[in-house]
Amino acid sequence: VLLMPLAAAAATIGDGEPYSLDIGGRLMWDLDNYEGALNADGDGDWRFNTQLRRARLEMSGTLPGDFDWVLDVNYLESTNDTELHAAGLRYSGWKVANVFFGRTKEPFGLEELASSKAIVTMRRNVFTDATDTDSQPNYGLLLNGFAGPGGWAAGIFNPDGNPTDEDGSDRLAFTGRVFGAPLNDGDRVLHLGLAATDRNLDAAESLRGFGLRAAETGDRIPSASILADADRQLGLEALYMDGPWSLQAEAFWRSLDGADGGPDGTVDSQYLQAAWTVTGESRGYRAGSGVPDMVKPSSGRGAVELVARVERIAFDVDGAAEQRGRILVAGANYYPNRNVKFMFNVSHADTTRLVADGAEDDGLAVTARIQVAF
Repeated sequence: VLLMPLAAAAATIGDGEPYSLDIGGRLMWDLDNYEGALNADGDGDWRFNTQLRRARLEMSGTLPGDFDWVLDVNYLESTNDTELHAAGLRYSGWKVANVFFGRTKEPFGLEELASSKAIVTMRRNVFTDATDTDSQPNYGLLLNGFAGPGGWAAGIFNPDGNPTDEDGSDRLAFTGRVFGAPLNDGDRVLHLGLAATDRNLDAAESLRGFGLRAAETGDRIPSASILADADRQLGLEALYMDGPWSLQAEAFWRSLDGADGGPDGTVDSQYLQAAWTVTGESRGYRAGSGVPDMVKPSSGRGAVELVARVERIAFDVDGAAEQRGRILVAGANYYPNRNVKFMFNVSHADTTRLVADGAEDDGLAVTARIQVAF
């Protein structure tokens, strides 16, 4: 599972129809040091952990007749096991839409849809980490298209964990996204998007509003949970890039309907992120999928990127005081070449009504990552 891509091969077989095979992969090794509320199990003292965050072997290729496929296998150090990260078959022969069946991300969230190789902080925003939309579903049917300055994606998915309906059938969630770049002249990009999902609960489930975490191996500070029979989410996204500068923001809302006459709950979250590539390179933008790309150094000296982010999340349950969390992140990334990336983040988390009286309600995390990708 620690194999790096060995080659990219292509061959022509049979009556001239093209077949191709590409092999790639990524390794991400994290070093986490955290204290306070982020290490409540350790009485708030500083704790140091390392983790092989991702070790992924990626394969993809083309088949005759406008078909292509993907197969990614991921090693999980936390469970000492492997998982099928992405797998499926896509048909792109229709003008109106591409059709993909298999295991892939649901089209929800700008930062969530960006590759883990391309995000500028070590952890994605706290909202996507708080719901099952951030996990690869067991399987799904995804349609997507792109024309002019914009695109769309919509699909039906069986969420991670193989949840079932009340009658024992596999539960299906419905998720869609529309996006566009009204400004995209190479040096400058303005991206706007909207996404929504209905998790399609038909039986009551105990759902937590969110969990706050600033380090992958650190404690998750949980909010309250409610018994809900509906889970609907909405996301707004914006990205502006001007050469080496980028400004990115998202706002999310989650509506949980209380089951059996119980209280309803609402989650709302926002973040604002700014990044500056000191050495002048742009992050790049993938117009067809509406997501930012990663920095690619333009010289042998590599590229240096600075980033800052502020985010908040709140859970409001009928009849109870609102619970809130906030995370401030400052970081720096160094790209010695297109395959290697070093990341460093300092994060401060503070909470309101999330911990017991007298317990530490904030914490600091100092984290680093070594990333190798092909």
